[in-house]
Amino acid sequence: MNPPSATAKAMMEIAELAVCGVWVWVAVCTASSLGVLTGHAVPFAKRTIWLTKILALIVGAGGVMGALSEIGLAWYFAAVPAVTVVFFALREKVEEVVIPRPPRTKASYLQAWGNYRRLRRNVVYSYVWLAIGFAVTFAGTILVSRSEKALPEIADKLLLAILGMIFLALFVNVYYWAWKFAYWLCPRCGCVFRGFMTPWLPKQCRYCGLPRWEENPERGS
Repeated sequence: MNPPSATAKAMMEIAELAVCGVWVWVAVCTASSLGVLTGHAVPFAKRTIWLTKILALIVGAGGVMGALSEIGLAWYFAAVPAVTVVFFALREKVEEVVIPRPPRTKASYLQAWGNYRRLRRNVVYSYVWLAIGFAVTFAGTILVSRSEKALPEIADKLLLAILGMIFLALFVNVYYWAWKFAYWLCPRCGCVFRGFMTPWLPKQCRYCGLPRWEENPERGS
């Protein structure tokens, strides 16, 4: 097996540094990065933030040092950026992340549940369109492969590119609506109703206990 070329090796090293950069960002700005990654809708205790910071430091700072060592830097030079990451990460003032509560009115509850139904419907539709797009792309690819002599080569490539772009757009559409659906907010506490990384909608909010489909703000307290 031939060794990777210099270009391929450089691309792998750049990708490794990019991944390490994300972990460094999480290590240095743990609270704000968790907020970005969760749509600013999940509360975090200090202990959770510290555990995340320690994990990010191990992966991020260690990854940076390892990547720089692979490039050819001596370990003591490669350790300087890693130590810098640790220094700035430990300077962050870690505080509990609290989600502000939305106004508790019957109208806001009705609007929230209506928004939930709309998101659920859009997720179903997006998967249906993705299935249709996959079928069309698959059939189009077969037709193009069997009509190589009927169409010019440039037309074949253009058609395949269009089909690929359509399928990619439909896939992104699924991801967008699935993300919006997963981070639907509880109308009472303003946090993600299903909790962090729970794949289904529970019978009550994971954080405040509001029953599912409750439309009266005076109940479920």
